This record gives sequence, C-alpha cells and structure tokens, in this order.
Amino acid sequence: MKLLFLKQNKEKGITAILLAILVLSVMLVITLSLTTAFISEVKSSAYIDKTTPAYYAAESGAEYALYKIKENSPSGNESFQLKSLSDAQCQVTWDQDQGKVGSTGIYQGVRRKVAIYFE
Repeated sequence: MKLLFLKQNKEKGITAILLAILVLSVMLVITLSLTTAFISEVKSSAYIDKTTPAYYAAESGAEYALYKIKENSPSGNESFQLKSLSDAQCQVTWDQDQGKVGSTGIYQGVRRKVAIYFE
C-alpha cells in the first residue's frame, strides 16, 4: 500500500513539474511577443519624428518654387538648407512651361516628396 502511495505522489510531482514548465513557456512566449511589439512601436515613433521635418522641408521648397513662379522666374533647380528646421534640406525643381513643381525634403536620411501641378 505504501508503495502505491509513493508511486501516485511521484506521478503527481512529475505532472506538476510538466504543468509548471508549460505555464512558464506560455508566459515566455507572451512576454517575447509583447516585447517585440513594444520595440517596433518605439522604432516607428522615432521614424515619425524624422518624417515630419522632412515633409515640412518639402512643403517649404514647394512654396519657394511657387513664389519664384509668381515672380515670373524661368524654370529652375535649387537646393538649400532650411535654417528654421535645423538639419533639414530641400531640393526643389520647377518648370513653368509644364506647370509642375517638385520638392524633396531630407531630414536625417528620411526623404519626403511633394509635387504640385498648376496652370
């Protein structure tokens, strides 16, 4: 009888250990999934912080080209540094005959383009 009792206790102990390993494995998978999601969100928000100045630089370049067109300046191609947007740069081209302005804003390696068509 004592032998049967020890065998049942041993089986219960093995079952408890296997169940604990299973629960810990599930918890590990959930933790790793949440960590991966968190890291990708942090990277995404850092990218968005760089996107906004690049877009504003492109917008500024397009506005500059429209100003030049308003002054009846012939078609042109210019690159310039924007002082108000720290390290942002802008490359702008305009063709008055085709009615097109193209502007690219660059900020810390991120590029955003804006195109304007006019008559």
